Amino acid sequence: MKPQKEIEIKLALSPEAARKLLASKRFRRLAAGPPVRRHLVTTYFDTPRHALHKAGIALRVRDDGESRVQAVKLPAHGMAGLTNRTEVSTPVSGDRPELELLREAGVVPALARRRDADLAPVFTTRLERTALRLKTRHAEVELAIDRGVIQAPTRAGLREEAICEAEFELLSGDATALFGLALDVCQASDARPMYVSKSDRGYALARLSHRPKAEKARPAVLSKNMLALDAFDAVVRATLLQLERNHAPMLDGHPESVHQVRVALRRLRAALRAFKPLLPYHERKSFSSEFRWFQRRLAAARDWHVFASETVPLLMAEATAGGALQARQAKRLQRLAQYERRRATDTAVARFRSRRYARLLLMFQRWVAGLQRDFEDSEMNRRAMPFARKVLRADRRGLLEEERPLGQLPGEAVHELRKRCKSARYTAESFGSLWAGDGVNACLGAMEEFQDRLGEANDARAAVRLACGLRAGRLEPGVVAWMQGWAEKRALERIDAASESWRRLRRLKPFWEAGPGRRLRSQVSRRHAPPPRDAPPPAGSG
Repeated sequence: MKPQKEIEIKLALSPEAARKLLASKRFRRLAAGPPVRRHLVTTYFDTPRHALHKAGIALRVRDDGESRVQAVKLPAHGMAGLTNRTEVSTPVSGDRPELELLREAGVVPALARRRDADLAPVFTTRLERTALRLKTRHAEVELAIDRGVIQAPTRAGLREEAICEAEFELLSGDATALFGLALDVCQASDARPMYVSKSDRGYALARLSHRPKAEKARPAVLSKNMLALDAFDAVVRATLLQLERNHAPMLDGHPESVHQVRVALRRLRAALRAFKPLLPYHERKSFSSEFRWFQRRLAAARDWHVFASETVPLLMAEATAGGALQARQAKRLQRLAQYERRRATDTAVARFRSRRYARLLLMFQRWVAGLQRDFEDSEMNRRAMPFARKVLRADRRGLLEEERPLGQLPGEAVHELRKRCKSARYTAESFGSLWAGDGVNACLGAMEEFQDRLGEANDARAAVRLACGLRAGRLEPGVVAWMQGWAEKRALERIDAASESWRRLRRLKPFWEAGPGRRLRSQVSRRHAPPPRDAPPPAGSG
């Protein structure tokens, strides 16, 4: 009983797309034999507090009508864009797990202290699986099309969720072949990449607190001896992980996940810009342009969310002091903002359900995976640290070339400066782990503080633009004029506050001018204070 590496890519399908896929001439030609159909009943087990799920472990017993097999799955390191797991499986005699058999493998320490009696069923999947073994030039792959249901008993009754998906699992050969097969499906149907496993969906049904939530980026972990190619792969992997984890809640219209997807797209573009001297020009420009297009599709939803959740409360506080008329106008604005936020979010989410987005993700992931193979002798084999220092120096020069006082800058120049700061901060966060010490935290904290204050000024002015864009008659006369007065006052206050942050940022010695492992004598922002040694890496922010 040896642990096996499981590498796969999953696509969400409609029932009609599943039927077309099974009848596809392309996959029939690649098939090494006839399709195999099975009825699978799989029960997932955990402790009452779901300790295994919290540890990233899935424990299940599967009945295929002929035998019962228990399996435990753990996350594993692997290629970005693919699901990579370690699996240990063994036959069992009954419907429950037999932990002693798994402990003999010695790969699941979290189960060492558990008894069989500690575990109880959490949810069950009932599937009709049709499997085809495919042979391409570079790989052997199993295509499994699953149709069925997840069922989770709860105190409120039985919760169910339909399943219709395709899984391409690598059996042998080059893992990048999975992207090509998935692309064929997405080009012929409305299939889209799926990043939430059956296990995660089952737990979300069983306990609503397990539903996918918005997640901020976690910085890439780089080492000082790393090559530039490996650093690029690590940075992109961390950003794709942020994109994947926010994908499902974004499609459900959760405002913060909409924002985090937008941030992830920005971070991908920042990574392509940072490594542009080492990347093929046409591919880099093409991907950056596409990511920018989708990023802009989320702008209206994000603007209306900020307007509804942050700007309207400030306006209502201002209106309370202005009398009953202004208070009524502010409440009207609140209702309009909530309606426009829902409408803009629905419009944006529709773009991310499109074939265009599915193809973009798969093509980009395949391209990144191919860099390791195709550019072994390129400039990407230079050391990451000196390359990163050169990029960071150029970013800082571009950021600090604006020498006029902030209060004298026109609105467009302030907005452009904020965008440059944001891009420079993303790059600094990506490369920050190459250097140790308080200087990294101080620099990132200063950049974030400056960016946030300029962002508050931008949000105030954006509120007026949004109000002016509403259909005529939806606001009472004079409301926009009242908002303009408030917005200009608010923007000037925040720019004045940003001026002090700007002066501190200009004086701060950048962390990349210190050697690896050395500390810079700088005041550390509380927000970016170094975590305890045993703490997880800090999450990035938008």
